[in-house]
Amino acid sequence: MTVSTGFLTLSRLLPLVLLLTLVPLAAASAQPLLSDCTASQVQLLAPAGMTIAAVTNANLDLGPQPTGARAVPSNGTLPAFCQLTGTVVTNKKIGKTTNFGVLLPENWNGKSLFAGCGGLCGFVFGSGVPFGALIKGYAVVATDDGHQSTQSVFEAEWALDPKGAPDQDALLDVYYRAVHTVALASKELIQNWYSNALQHSYFQGCSGGGREGLVEAVRYPSDFDGIIAGDPTSDYRGRTIRLFSTTKALLKSSTAYIDPGLLPLIDQKVLEECDALDGVKDGLIQNPAQCNFKAESLLCNNGVTTGCLNEDQLGILHNYLYAAIDERGLVASFGGPVTDLVNSSLATDVEGAGPPTDIDAAEPWGTSPPISWFAADNILRFMVYRNSDFNSNSGFPVSFSSVVSDSAIHLLDLRTEGLDGDEPEELGPFLAEGGKLILYQGYSDGRVSPFATIRFYEDAASLHGGYENLQKGARLFLEPGMHHCGGGPGPNSFDLLTALEGWVEKDVAPDAIPAIKFLNDNPSMGIVRTMPLCKFPEMAHYKGSGNINDGSNWSCPSSDKSLLSTGLDGDRAGVRGIVVPERPVGKDHHTAPDDEQ
Repeated sequence: MTVSTGFLTLSRLLPLVLLLTLVPLAAASAQPLLSDCTASQVQLLAPAGMTIAAVTNANLDLGPQPTGARAVPSNGTLPAFCQLTGTVVTNKKIGKTTNFGVLLPENWNGKSLFAGCGGLCGFVFGSGVPFGALIKGYAVVATDDGHQSTQSVFEAEWALDPKGAPDQDALLDVYYRAVHTVALASKELIQNWYSNALQHSYFQGCSGGGREGLVEAVRYPSDFDGIIAGDPTSDYRGRTIRLFSTTKALLKSSTAYIDPGLLPLIDQKVLEECDALDGVKDGLIQNPAQCNFKAESLLCNNGVTTGCLNEDQLGILHNYLYAAIDERGLVASFGGPVTDLVNSSLATDVEGAGPPTDIDAAEPWGTSPPISWFAADNILRFMVYRNSDFNSNSGFPVSFSSVVSDSAIHLLDLRTEGLDGDEPEELGPFLAEGGKLILYQGYSDGRVSPFATIRFYEDAASLHGGYENLQKGARLFLEPGMHHCGGGPGPNSFDLLTALEGWVEKDVAPDAIPAIKFLNDNPSMGIVRTMPLCKFPEMAHYKGSGNINDGSNWSCPSSDKSLLSTGLDGDRAGVRGIVVPERPVGKDHHTAPDDEQ
């Protein structure tokens, strides 16, 4: 079995390689010499608008390349490759550029893989390097989306120019232009380097990279033969509201912070209520939307003050699990799954910085805010309200019970819609051209609601002839017990790139993806359990006998539609609710960051 955990650092690479069973690679007929890997030599092969040069924001984990090109010899694990960085012009009129990186392996397999970025990017290889793809012989490409961040992929200061006005070119690069421009330029460079035509081009990304992949699919259907989009942050209105409202609940009182020691207790109560709904008690909930767990049952009463939540703590859980709504009660942002709160986004993103130091301050945590606050606050200040001094705490109109004003929702739509890739009606050209899309989503992901991804796929099915017809070109796989792009107690290691290759190159569509849970998510420590990930709306079912932790004792019945079932928790999360309609600007809402018209 070939196993891939996606973007890996060198420290995680060796244990994985011990498990890789690589197929023979088709080497290009005329391999270039690594001695040609110099900036001056590669520049001769670069297309117009591309410059090979050093960049300062490359997260390569491979060492520096001060001239923009560096020959990296094989180390017995990685193949020898030429490591490049530089810039590509995205707007010829003003000379706007985006930084990029390309890795050209000596054992090229004739294909390229574009590695998506996380958050709002700002770094080349901002989500890490897909070493597994490099080992397989892929030429690997990445971009910083046209701006350079200094601390975090969630920074948004770049959205305003030095005068405090919207930086239109920076916004357009992040929306769609940087990935598209670098994709085209890198294809030309790769073919010139190897003196061979590119056989196939793929895209793989999670979170912000999942958003980039969906934007590519709906906007540039010819850029990639196949796209893997994981936990996509495609609904930026919903994402911003969700992150902000959940963290805002911490500011209701000095006693709102939930002690981390209570999270295992909540998880245990959820398991008691929901674990058996999928037919077997195994510590894994296949369909969190089907749960009927009542968070209110955790409220302290009758003088009990331990092992329960006070009203303000319950408010945090409410905002994490339930949909945020507009003034009419329509869904403005989907809620999150009720499962696996230990080490979840609730624990790390919302409460990871500890209790606030001043609940009334513009920056309640001072200079060390939780991830969720930092991310939402940056979007609101620099992209929505366009004022670096905007006080999100007092200025963004959302109640402690997640009711958002209609005017705020409208402004969010106007000024974040360009980031979105959640237009299922626009998938038509990509599917018509034979493109293949694999969507995947951690079903215990609290950072990007799985219900947003599910709704996107359900809407796509209704617009493109139903599930069976949509599955000819686009399939969704939900990972029970997986957090945002990984982690969590469920099987979270799987090889989607091989599945996509088989679909694109051999017309073998993936009905189920084998998934593995390693002890402590470390392949060298052994396997805890295996399980098939079924194509939505199918759900994995235990066959009734044999080791529960052995995936061979589970199946994906082709007629099954269990993942369409919902209960109280799915309903409260908004999975079947009426969503506030988006009101984009102009005829082409992707290209109008300046909405003052």
